[in-house]
Amino acid sequence: MSTVTIGSSQSLQIPALADDGSNWVDYQTKVQVAMGSKGLTRHLEGTAIKPSPYPITGGVAMLPSGNPASDDQIDARETKIEEYSKKEYLAQYIIINSISAWLGTSVKEKPNAHKMWETVKADTSMKTQIHQIDMLKTMHQKRCGENDNIRTHLEELVALWNRLIGMGATVDEPQFHTIILSSLPESY
Repeated sequence: MSTVTIGSSQSLQIPALADDGSNWVDYQTKVQVAMGSKGLTRHLEGTAIKPSPYPITGGVAMLPSGNPASDDQIDARETKIEEYSKKEYLAQYIIINSISAWLGTSVKEKPNAHKMWETVKADTSMKTQIHQIDMLKTMHQKRCGENDNIRTHLEELVALWNRLIGMGATVDEPQFHTIILSSLPESY
């Protein structure tokens, strides 16, 4: 589990995203909760609006009304811009530090946290679907021989089922029971 440290006393525990996407559901939920706890959800969703500085005319910051901005107004606008930037960079930091270096190369050039998140989701969704299919195929092909340890066989099937559920796949109990029954030796 990677730890993303924010400030001196607060830290967020976010699991690293597995390369095969096997922990996508857990990872996605924890990243979204962590982002929400820091007020970053809008950056993740792409709905945060970046404030712009006042336009400068003749060396003077101007309000939309055409009047010069006061020092307090300029300070307030700069504070908003800095807050936006801090939140944006924090959202990017959380994403980049909770994914693999390989995936990091795909997202590091993205202009904002939202585009980074969309890239992570797209990459993981594709991988997850492929791994789900492979894992389900493995479950269907798994057989317990007459002399094999039935307990070990069942534990392996349960582990595969749990991984599938962790990827967001839906393998209901009746389907899982059918897989188990078809994998057992005829003597059972």
